[in-house]
Amino acid sequence: NIALIKDSKPILGVVYAPVLDITWYGSKDIGSFKIEGDSNSKKINVINSIDNNKNIKIVSSRSHSNNPKLEEYTSQFKKFELIKMGSSIKICLVADGSAHYYPRFGPTMEWDTAAAHAIVKYAGGNILNINSKLELRYNKENLLNPGFLVNGFK
Repeated sequence: NIALIKDSKPILGVVYAPVLDITWYGSKDIGSFKIEGDSNSKKINVINSIDNNKNIKIVSSRSHSNNPKLEEYTSQFKKFELIKMGSSIKICLVADGSAHYYPRFGPTMEWDTAAAHAIVKYAGGNILNINSKLELRYNKENLLNPGFLVNGFK
């Protein structure tokens, strides 16, 4: 994860998943992209509409998947698929349209989210404080992030 922050906001981010050999990157000036293996980069965008007849894809941390807050959150959907995995890749899956939502109720640090935040932001989505609904900010005195929701809906 590599991020550039300006005025408390992410303006550039790169996330590389070596096991998957996938790189996601995004910036304010060019948008967001994904590179799989040796292929060319492909522009990515979040999903910004819902088809109620299809499963909503929600990514969740393996270590926080039994959280009662997650169960309460998913109860709003008639049909959903919970995809459990680790790391900032969950944010990138929302950015590239592989998932609709990533709710995070447990603690993370700024360095866990900043790079992927830039990627999802410039793919048309965002990371919002789960309580205030304001965009996450960086370079705070306390580097702990609040709970958040990643999605492509405004």
